[in-house]
Amino acid sequence: MNKSGRPERTCVGCGARRAKGEMVRVCRDPDGNVFVDGTGRSPGRGCYVCPDASCSESARRKRSISRSLKGDVPENVYKELGRAEELRSGAE
Repeated sequence: MNKSGRPERTCVGCGARRAKGEMVRVCRDPDGNVFVDGTGRSPGRGCYVCPDASCSESARRKRSISRSLKGDVPENVYKELGRAEELRSGAE
């Protein structure tokens, strides 16, 4: 947590620390399914990506999402991540 008491997370794409609510969470549930977690509260292993296309592309190139989740990430997750980023950028 930062000084204001809000939880922070680190982007697996760029390494920047931001408030948890500003990030997009990718989750691997106990059954091994990988998905973009819109609620940020789904059970399972998770990692966070900034809502920027450059961060998700960097994470894809470095395979850091796969490494963080300890498993393969299907192509549709990257597409869904791009849609989540578009929604977040449209809301700002």
